[in-house]
Amino acid sequence: MYELVVSSIMPSVFMERKVRVFSRDSSTEKVNEVADAFKEYQRRHYGDVPKEVHATPLKAPRKRRRSAGYPADTTVLDPQESLAASKNLF
Repeated sequence: MYELVVSSIMPSVFMERKVRVFSRDSSTEKVNEVADAFKEYQRRHYGDVPKEVHATPLKAPRKRRRSAGYPADTTVLDPQESLAASKNLF
């Protein structure tokens, strides 16, 4: 008897999909264009557009790393200063 109660509550067919759409350009104009295109795709393929859409939260910008390959605590000297320092060693 319990099975009959549960089966009457559950729909006969249920489909849920989670889809993420990415855009390399994060400008507001491009993001809106991508969102509109995705809504149109959903309307054409599934006949309905979900009312609830979650945007991916923005990440904080990363700190830039030194491109010279030196550790952060290394002091890089000017070539002229380096030459003067090497002369003082001898």
